[in-house]
Amino acid sequence: TQQTYGLTGSIIYGIIHDGARYRVVGTSGRISSSVDGITWDHVLSSGFWTSQINSIAYNTNRYVAVSGDGKIGTSTDGVTWTQRTSPFSGISIRDVDFGSDIFVACGNNGQLAYSIDLTNWTLTTSSFGISNIDSISYGIVSGFPGFVLAGELGKIATSRVDN
Repeated sequence: TQQTYGLTGSIIYGIIHDGARYRVVGTSGRISSSVDGITWDHVLSSGFWTSQINSIAYNTNRYVAVSGDGKIGTSTDGVTWTQRTSPFSGISIRDVDFGSDIFVACGNNGQLAYSIDLTNWTLTTSSFGISNIDSISYGIVSGFPGFVLAGELGKIATSRVDN
């Protein structure tokens, strides 16, 4: 059965479930959470201000959210957010995911960055050139842990994690 509940005035770009709550991110720096998917609590100040938040990822009491203007925010409780120095330099970050003890963010112009501690982010090269990387997902790649990236012009790339 499908039911619709709204967050008035917002476009939602990302959703996760952290084992206890759903968390959604969207326009105007909006981060909201819900235990039941019906009643939503709003974070008063995510630190993203008016930025469009594109994606959120979670692992073991660590959250990271990324924005359309290159911001990276982290949180240990999903309520209090800290802005981190972003290597994306104002370029849109489209998605973020977690796997093998690494958070990986991807975005416009083929940009890709990773962090182990959520404080320090390192820009790395991708095979996308200047094409946008729109989405990233962690899983098993050719029998090994890794990430699959997808983006413009039908490009798909894989990255095995060796750690």
